[in-house]
Amino acid sequence: SRLKGEAGAKSAALHEQLSAMTRELRSDEPLLMQGRTKLDELAARRGVLEGRLGGFEERRKGLAERVAKLKAEAAECEKELQAAKTSGSTSRERQAELRESLV
Repeated sequence: SRLKGEAGAKSAALHEQLSAMTRELRSDEPLLMQGRTKLDELAARRGVLEGRLGGFEERRKGLAERVAKLKAEAAECEKELQAAKTSGSTSRERQAELRESLV
């Protein structure tokens, strides 16, 4: 009888501990759901930002290619300008020679 009483008391104490833990878990459940929701929101935001970053990288690469192309065109224009200056001075020299020969 005494053992039954002790077993019953221990069983009641364990049952109370189990109930307390269950209540604690239930009280933590909204926090857990809130954390999961926040995590999902952050993951979605990260996906959006990674997508935008990919777009920026593509545009940056395109702009770098365009800058390189424009630099090459500018160098070609500079060569043409130098050739025109040289040609212009040669033409002036030729005109001067022709004038002298006419005189």
